[in-house]
Amino acid sequence: MLHLASLLLVLHCHTMANAEVLPSPFSRKNCAEFFYKNTEPKNLLTQHFARICQQLNRTEKEYRFATLYDRIKRTPVYSAYIYEAGKACRNDWFIEPQLVSQEYQPEMELESETEIDPALLSDSQAVNQDYVNSGYDRGHLNPCQHHRDASDSQATCTLTNIVPQNPVLNQVAWRKYEKSFSQRAVNCIMTYVITGVIPGNNYISDGRVNIPGYIWSAACCTRNQGGPMTWAVIALNDQEGTVDDISVNDLEEKLATHPKRPVKLFHEDCPRNPGQPFSESS
Repeated sequence: MLHLASLLLVLHCHTMANAEVLPSPFSRKNCAEFFYKNTEPKNLLTQHFARICQQLNRTEKEYRFATLYDRIKRTPVYSAYIYEAGKACRNDWFIEPQLVSQEYQPEMELESETEIDPALLSDSQAVNQDYVNSGYDRGHLNPCQHHRDASDSQATCTLTNIVPQNPVLNQVAWRKYEKSFSQRAVNCIMTYVITGVIPGNNYISDGRVNIPGYIWSAACCTRNQGGPMTWAVIALNDQEGTVDDISVNDLEEKLATHPKRPVKLFHEDCPRNPGQPFSESS
């Protein structure tokens, strides 16, 4: 009976989750597989950042996606993952204990069940209360419906993968974009996605959590013929809710205006413009 109870707990959507806060860049051992040719974006690091390898269920030693998190703005800079067509999931919001201290366990846990001091927790990251009555949705960067595997999908339901997103944008145009992946990636074998934000000047929760000025997404996919293919979009995070197609090159140039340094989202083999031939150099 005890064994059955334990099994049911593992299968329940409130299952504990693992996430590892890394002291060094993503590597072949730590989440690099979510980036095309194991190459993480260049020059998107913020002054106070944390690299997180997201993993669901402490018994499954398998990373689900990668996140670069801004500790001061309390939002992810980007999340990187491999796309597979899936279904929507139930949202059960987790927090990341290791953002409080590396001395805590690597398993995520539900905020309602954590024994971490609430003041320490809220100082280190966004918490569910930040979004209550804020007027903004809890917007996934890595959406749960972009994963066929149930564990991959549920692992996206962490506040380290969430930003304050205008509800009109989130529920209409951005949702339409997320659904368009099945058409955009129809000829792709593997689709590597990086979705992120450009910080804004406003905050929710009395200045605690930054409201992104823009939300963007870029993909580089492999194909049987023709080499890698890319696409990108960007949206102003407001009620106008317009998602605009943009080349990876133009997106990188726009991102470079914020940190004031050149940005590279993908390995050089991914073309920066539509129709651009890919490199055979690597």
